[in-house]
Amino acid sequence: MLENSINAKIPSEFLLFIQEYNMNNFTLGPISFGTNEDYVEQLIEINTDNDFSRWWTEKSRPTNTIAIATSDPYTILLNTENGKIFAITSESKMSDYKAIACNFEMFARGVGTIFLKQGTPSEVISAVHAESGEFWQELLS
Repeated sequence: MLENSINAKIPSEFLLFIQEYNMNNFTLGPISFGTNEDYVEQLIEINTDNDFSRWWTEKSRPTNTIAIATSDPYTILLNTENGKIFAITSESKMSDYKAIACNFEMFARGVGTIFLKQGTPSEVISAVHAESGEFWQELLS
């Protein structure tokens, strides 16, 4: 249902995660996935062109990218082709996107590490193979 509704192939590791866990009201540190609604329905809504939840800046949503979570001021994106995770703000241009993690598992580990204060941002940046460290630095503050 999800893949057909948003016209995107979801990476298996993320699909297994949302099937295994109740994401309807799930937060990981300051990252909010679900907001008391059906998470799959929420994913469909935030990745469908409408006036309220349009996170992309081009004419249409990139076919290889979906929004999966939010954290003030970030929207967390998943590249559906290579599995990389990105964090954007309302000020971001699509040409400026830099990966904050090489895949969803490393993103979740990184957020958990920062949230539990078990590592420094520079350690997390290296471990998750981030192309940009700004998100990880701000997450700690």
